[in-house]
This record gives sequence, C-alpha cells and structure tokens, in this order.
Amino acid sequence: MPASGSSALVLTGGGNRGAIQAGALLALFEQGYRPDLIIGVSVGAINGVMLSFYPTAGGVQRVVEMWRALGGAHLFGTVSPVWRGLATFLLRRTATYSNHGLRDLLIRHLPSHR
Repeated sequence: MPASGSSALVLTGGGNRGAIQAGALLALFEQGYRPDLIIGVSVGAINGVMLSFYPTAGGVQRVVEMWRALGGAHLFGTVSPVWRGLATFLLRRTATYSNHGLRDLLIRHLPSHR
C-alpha cells in the first residue's frame, strides 16, 4: 500500500496525444513534480517507460524531443482503414498494422539492456 502523500501518474492512450502529454509532463517536472508510480496505456505506456528511464526534467525533455522528431509521421502507415482491413483479411494476417515503426522508435530512444 502506498504511503500517505505518495502520488501516481496515470498516462492515457491516444496516438499523437502523446506529444501533448509530453509537453504537460515537462511543465510538471520543471515545477519539481516526481510521481511515486507511473501507469500508462498505449502511447501513455511509451511516455511512462521513457519517464522511468529518465525521471528528471531533462529526461522529460528527451520525451518531448522524441515527439518533435516524429513530427506528423505515422508509425503504423497511412493506408485507408477499408483497404487495410481488406488486406488483413485476404492475406490472413493476425495484425492490421506492422509494429516495425514503433519498434524502431523505441530502439532509438530507450537505453539498451542486453
């Protein structure tokens, strides 16, 4: 059970909203906020793991720079949902999107612990 006065940071999913989240996190960390627990879903999990590795205002700046470098890039492709769904069905794939873009992003921005 967390001690009284401890705080949890809950980061939601939402694709490119991760960039907005990063800006809000930077403002919080610049004011000295440090959560005791970080929980995230989808893009929030990506931002959360970055915070876990770099839990300082300078570390959050790395998260902001990651999003800035992405710009409007699409990690999962830009094919129309109709065509994507049809291709997934016809090719009997188990996933609609490839995870290669996301994998490459994480490899570039997270430390290696091999």
